[in-house]
Formats: sequence, structure tokens, C-alpha cells
Amino acid sequence: MFVFHAGPHKTATSYLQDNLRRSRGLLAARGWCYPRQGTGKSSGHHDIARAGSDWLSPDGAGRKILARVPRDRNLVFSAEAAARWTPGRYHALADVLGKQRIDVVHVLRDPIDLFQSHWTEQIKQGQTMSLGDRMAEHFADPFSSVLLNPLPVLQALIGDSRIRLRVIPFDLLRRGGIDIFTHFCAAVLGLEGMEAGKPVPRNVAPPILQTEFLRLITLLAADGKRRIDSTLRHRFFAEITEAERCALGQLIRDHGQAARRMIQFPAPHPFKVEQEARLRAALAGCWTLDPGDEALFGTHPQAYVHYDAFGLMQAPRIAAAAEQVLSRLGSGGLMMRGVRTGLTKIGAHWKRGRT
Repeated sequence: MFVFHAGPHKTATSYLQDNLRRSRGLLAARGWCYPRQGTGKSSGHHDIARAGSDWLSPDGAGRKILARVPRDRNLVFSAEAAARWTPGRYHALADVLGKQRIDVVHVLRDPIDLFQSHWTEQIKQGQTMSLGDRMAEHFADPFSSVLLNPLPVLQALIGDSRIRLRVIPFDLLRRGGIDIFTHFCAAVLGLEGMEAGKPVPRNVAPPILQTEFLRLITLLAADGKRRIDSTLRHRFFAEITEAERCALGQLIRDHGQAARRMIQFPAPHPFKVEQEARLRAALAGCWTLDPGDEALFGTHPQAYVHYDAFGLMQAPRIAAAAEQVLSRLGSGGLMMRGVRTGLTKIGAHWKRGRT
């Protein structure tokens, strides 16, 4: 067998990958290989997923590395960046590995919860757009959004003769208290009794208050641009202690109330109702856990707090803290455009209703 767990992001992918890596010995004893090739310094096969041509083309350097993967074992790979791969990409990898059939595993999570979690991850990666702006872009036509509607990608896989699609219902597992690693091993790999060796998820999103402070200083350092690289975030988490980050979050809680915003989704939400109906019709026979009549997604109202960046900068103590943190991080060589210039750009965005 050849199994490729393709995420997507924010569906316990790092947790699953960490446990697959830690369980290599147990997996090998039961006929499975979780290859080291293509993982680099991580637990997942991100190098392959992000730079597929180098690994899949006949003259690519990565192809020589993949040649060392054992052909006589069942293989399992995992990389969330493969969540939007076309069938042809999976075919190419299977051909390199000497496999004819591919089981592609997708994890399906409540689209609104997934969207908010994905936005948090984007802020960590250097994005500056507010949650409200990001949602406005995608919810204007949710079925055209790749973040909200995975169905077009999944339907391409369903219609392929070499691929068997397996779909894990994330919210059903969570409501039932079922560990996703144990479930994956049993339902997909056929290995009963596998237990997680690392029970605490690694890639946990920071609290919204800390996320909004990171977004604020990113906007300032980026001179109002929509995105910079993740250098600032790495320095922020490396040089600002956890206690200091908590204090910065508390500062926003205490002094940023005028900038606090709330996005609310009623239940049942029409988009989720329609999305669930479409998914049930398309994915019959693909589930790793039969949902029966149970709702695929949450049925409760959903509310998400976020903050207006320009409003935060009107609070003197928050503005001072942002300037101090940027100055501290900038002492290591971080390129800074200047807090005052950044504030001007934030103000321009705010007047257009875009922060």
C-alpha cells in the first residue's frame, strides 16, 4: 500500500506527523515505513510537497533521494501542502516509488473554524490582513474559496482510477474524544492499538490577543504591506518570553477595548448546511468513520473576536509597547521602515475600512 496523508493545514497535521515519526520503529515492525526522505528537519514530507518537481522529475536531485525509499514495504507519507495536489502529482510520486495505487487521506474540519485557525497561522507567517477583511474576501462567494470549499479538489481525486480517497471527519473525532493518530492508524493503515507517543499537539495557535499584537507589529514593520516574510515572527517568539507575550496580550485586553470587534455566525448557518449536503453526496463511501445522521460540523453559533489595528494604535500604552518591541527585535538586524510611517499606512488602510 501507498498512503499519502495530505492535511490540510490546521487539522492536527503536525500532531499526526510527530507521532508517525516517533512511531517509526513500531510501524516498521508491522510492515509500514514512514520514510525519512523528504522530511528535512521536520516530521512531515514538506520538502516533497513544496518542491515536487525537484523530487519527481527524472533529473531532479530529490529523485535520487527517493530511490532509497524501500519498495517492498507499505509506505505512508504526510504533508499538508499536498492538500491541493492534482491527481497527476500523486501519480508521479507513486511512479517514482514503484506503487500503482494511492490512498490519499484528507481531513475534513468545520469550514468556519478552519478558516479562523488558518488566518491565525497566516499571521504567524507574516500576513497583515485582519480577520474581518480576510473573511470578507472569502465569504462573498464561499463555494469559490479554496479555504472554505475543498470539494473541487476532492472530486478530482474521487474520479481518478489510481486514487482511493479517504476522508477523516475531524469534528466527529473531536466530539467523540477519539485520538486522530490512533484513528488514522486503525482506519487507514489497518493497525489497531497504536497509541500517540506525543499526546500534546505542537503547532497550537497563540491566543487571539497575542496574535493581534503580532499582527500589529507586523503591519508596522511591513510599512503597511499585506505580507512580509516570517523573520519577525521567529524573532518575536525567540526573543520575547512567554510571560512577556502574555503581558502584551493583557495590555490589549485592558487598553484596546475600543478596537475590539466580533464576527458572529448564527446556527444553522446556510453555507454550512449547503456545504454539508454537497459533501455527503460526493463523499459517500470515502469516510474513515461513518457519520451516519450526525452533523459533520458544529451546530452551535460561532463567534470570533478580532481587533482593529488602527484603533489599537490610538491607545498610548499599546502604541508604546509596539514601538518598544519592534526596537528590541530590530536591534538584531531586522529591517524596519519606522513606526510612524507604519502608523500612517495603517491609518490609510483604516480609512478605507481594510484593517
